[in-house]
Amino acid sequence: MDMIIAQNRFGLGANGLGPAAETDPKKWLSHQFEAYQSRPPSNFAIGNSADIAQRLEARQKAKAQEKKQADPSPRLQNYDDLREIYFDNVNARADFAIKSPTPFMERLVHFWANHFAISVDKIQVRALAGTYEFEAITIFWANSATY
Repeated sequence: MDMIIAQNRFGLGANGLGPAAETDPKKWLSHQFEAYQSRPPSNFAIGNSADIAQRLEARQKAKAQEKKQADPSPRLQNYDDLREIYFDNVNARADFAIKSPTPFMERLVHFWANHFAISVDKIQVRALAGTYEFEAITIFWANSATY
């Protein structure tokens, strides 16, 4: 099997970011189990569920406080802040996957994230959806180097 075929079939496509020295597709694939990072480097701004839950709680308190007032804040009414958290996480996740040195692992994570997808239709869950993949699915693959 040729490296380009392996990158396209088992990774996210040949993108020129793969190891130039690696010529054995089987070694390239198996090495990714050892090299996989379940959490992106710090330059990818992904929050965690605990931080987001605190923000949600603060938001609910602010909303309850504003309910007592006659004119509630439009920002609290239309959930823009929760939507922004979700979109920031989705964008950071896509950017991380594209630039990952372990595209085979990313493909596995994407498969299982899609399989165990959570709906973002419920507003309270929307902000937490982005962290779900990092805190549930990627951890499994990071710990499965012997899989």
